[in-house]
Amino acid sequence: MYNLTNVTQANTLHEVIIATNSLSGSTMMTAWLLILFLLFLVIHMKRDFKTAMLVTSFFTTIVAVYSFVLEYIGVKLLIIPIIIFVGSFIAYTLDNT
Repeated sequence: MYNLTNVTQANTLHEVIIATNSLSGSTMMTAWLLILFLLFLVIHMKRDFKTAMLVTSFFTTIVAVYSFVLEYIGVKLLIIPIIIFVGSFIAYTLDNT
């Protein structure tokens, strides 16, 4: 059985995002987080890689936490940017000591 939710009945952007994300099986927000991560990484690549990863993972984690609070993503998808941020922070700290 297919989910035939009518997205046109959504009145706000929040309702449209929730409906589209549920119809796509959380693929939409996963793709948005990946696109934001890659975009931030390309923007910050003028620095060295470890600094770019630290800044990029920090911004992506903030967006992921905000998306989690708005119930756009689940806990499983929230944990991934946090792990990347912690790993980037550890690599950056070890490199600069």
